Amino acid sequence: MPTLNSIVRQVLAIDPAAPALEYQKQWYSWGELASVIDAVELLLQQNGVRAGTRIGGILRNTPHIAAVIIGTIISDRCVVTLNPALPDEKLANDITALKTPVIVAQTEDWQRPPVREAAKRSGALGIEITGDKAEPARLVMPMTGSDFRSDAEGIGIEMLTSGTTGAPKRVPLKAANFSKMVLDAAVFENRDIHAPPKLSRAVSISNTPFSHIGGIFSLFVTLSAGRRACMLDRFRVDEFVDAVQRHKPKVAGAPPSALRMILDAGVPKEALSSLVAFRTSTAPLDPELADQFYEHFGIPVLQNYGATEFAERRRGLDASRLPEIGHAKARQRRQDEPRHRWPHRRSRDGRAPALWRKRPARIARRTSGRRQELGPDHRPCANGRGAVPVDSWPRRQCDHPRRVQDHPRRCGQGDRGPSGGARSLRRRAARPAAGPGARRAAIA
Repeated sequence: MPTLNSIVRQVLAIDPAAPALEYQKQWYSWGELASVIDAVELLLQQNGVRAGTRIGGILRNTPHIAAVIIGTIISDRCVVTLNPALPDEKLANDITALKTPVIVAQTEDWQRPPVREAAKRSGALGIEITGDKAEPARLVMPMTGSDFRSDAEGIGIEMLTSGTTGAPKRVPLKAANFSKMVLDAAVFENRDIHAPPKLSRAVSISNTPFSHIGGIFSLFVTLSAGRRACMLDRFRVDEFVDAVQRHKPKVAGAPPSALRMILDAGVPKEALSSLVAFRTSTAPLDPELADQFYEHFGIPVLQNYGATEFAERRRGLDASRLPEIGHAKARQRRQDEPRHRWPHRRSRDGRAPALWRKRPARIARRTSGRRQELGPDHRPCANGRGAVPVDSWPRRQCDHPRRVQDHPRRCGQGDRGPSGGARSLRRRAARPAAGPGARRAAIA
């Protein structure tokens, strides 16, 4: 069975001279990425940093830092994300609090005095990514401390949540789960992970920061597919449109706010003519904004909304079905029903998007990876295994074969049995309490 680590190593070795990542209109080859990986690995081994160790990284969206992330994960170490966009003092406080034995950063971040002082006080091993082909990585400070939280056996990534549903918190993501998430994504590209990997001439556009799970996920999906990528350090309309026109990808993505920026900038329809779909994530999508984008460009918007803690794909749309489903049918259907019903036909938290409604949706089952066909009146259940009638929102009747129940939050909570529902709860509440205390109370 191929693993993510083995696939990545094979891709890196296919053609070291072939272009891999583009940044600021300059291409970096697979061999250059491998040289950064090898240089960092040599420094870690020379200083006794073994597998299973937490590695702090100030993660800018550049090819050299991408190589650091790749090398850390395929060597079975843990990437501890540090956000370069934070103010100096905040970033310095994170370095002090995390207590990682190693800190890796580019030259410009080592030139930030509060950041360098915080790393020095912590006693961590400091590695500078220079960008120089002759010396891709060098030691900037030795390891002098001992009060570290080093052990992260089996953990691939440690990062902050986005804070969408509460205060951001740092969560560990298991390496096995992350590997499974990346390999499972191959089903949506009709790729066979058992076949020998090969390089592709297709180019993906990457603008999600590496401090977000989406940035690292897209990096490894692109890498495992042997595709090239155009890296943008942040979303800017002119740079994004230029990248689409030069590389002509079929699918691109950005946060929902980017849709508004593109529309406000007056980008002509022809500028994005190569796109057949636009993925959006990291925040809720306004259905009206998606409609405006489609009316102007003719490009359907696919919403993806999840949580960093899951680090796994619950469902996805097969891109080959886009011409079959289309926004035209959804728009025609809306003309045949009252306007006040339109919002209930659009994507909501946990509901199937409008363009999926009159056709079976395809989801990848979390337990087996097989596809399950859902009828037009059902959507995937919260646990990723069953199906939920669409019209039952918000009560969410679950018809998963092992738990038929009426529940307010998510499938699988509680032991309610096949009869299920609130009736079972009432029956349980009506039973006499068990135990010695209950018998004494009955006698009294």
